[in-house]
Amino acid sequence: MKKRTQLDTTTKKILLLLVIMAVFTILMAAVRPKFISASNMLNILKDIAVMGTLAMGMTFVLITGGIDLSAGYNVTLGMVVAGVVFMSTSNAWLSILAAVGMTLTIGIVNGLIITKMKITPFIATLATMSVAQGLIQYLGSGKLLKLDDPLFSFLGKSSFFKIPTPAIIMIFVLAAGGLILKNTRLGNYAYAIGCNGQHAKSAGIHIDRTLIIIYAMEGLCAGIASILLGCKVSLVSLNAGGSSTLMDTIAAVVLGGASTAGGQGNMVGTFLGVIFMGFITNTLTLLNVSAVAQDLFKGIVIVLAIVLNSATSRIRFRRKSVNAYAAE
Repeated sequence: MKKRTQLDTTTKKILLLLVIMAVFTILMAAVRPKFISASNMLNILKDIAVMGTLAMGMTFVLITGGIDLSAGYNVTLGMVVAGVVFMSTSNAWLSILAAVGMTLTIGIVNGLIITKMKITPFIATLATMSVAQGLIQYLGSGKLLKLDDPLFSFLGKSSFFKIPTPAIIMIFVLAAGGLILKNTRLGNYAYAIGCNGQHAKSAGIHIDRTLIIIYAMEGLCAGIASILLGCKVSLVSLNAGGSSTLMDTIAAVVLGGASTAGGQGNMVGTFLGVIFMGFITNTLTLLNVSAVAQDLFKGIVIVLAIVLNSATSRIRFRRKSVNAYAAE
């Protein structure tokens, strides 16, 4: 019964998001007809690929009641590592493996610090974010790093049936995450930990191992996202990714129904949240809004999404209390 209530709550959030997206699309079509053009929609799909790929791992993290502040800079670090290795070896595959290896390591370290040193996810990932920032500057500062190879061009610029390859990769990653979340023990354990860690431990769930796997998964997603970002820009930029990617990703996952308190969320909601954040970014660009103002607006969106989540959680808690009292 509890699981059904949780699913119903998440479904209501998704339905609300769909209504907001529909209204938003209608308004934008009236103000900027170009917004609903096929070419613009394909551009949005391509632009959200990095955010959507990273959002898969972030969904798992938020469901457990955690957070990964290092994720955005981990994406940048993976891209820089790929650039350094490629400029040294001219081997695209080796560059990809190095990038994913680095971001996966950061993810595993996050999990180990949280579980073995008993440090809160906020502080632990804030620390590894600083480490990632330092490595980015150490490895990439003052260097011209290119990802100039047919493989990178294929991953970043090709398409199938007009759908950009980065978008296809993002959809595959989110679909895989959805299957894992819905049909495996890892997904069930993530929900259990997010709902009540003590009860999960009493039920025999290995919390430490589950959290390490989930933060490693987020590191893996950061690695894939770093390659998509690098292939998109070709010339490695130390300013790409970082805090803006982190903000967009968290906003997308929370808008999609995940709760910062844990125990709620799914990949369908995350995918819709990613699309909506893509709509917002694209709209602000079409309206010639400055980058600073865009970040401010997205910050407001995150705050509103968190407030809405908190209000929903309080309402659900009160209903449970009333039902429990009535049952007595």
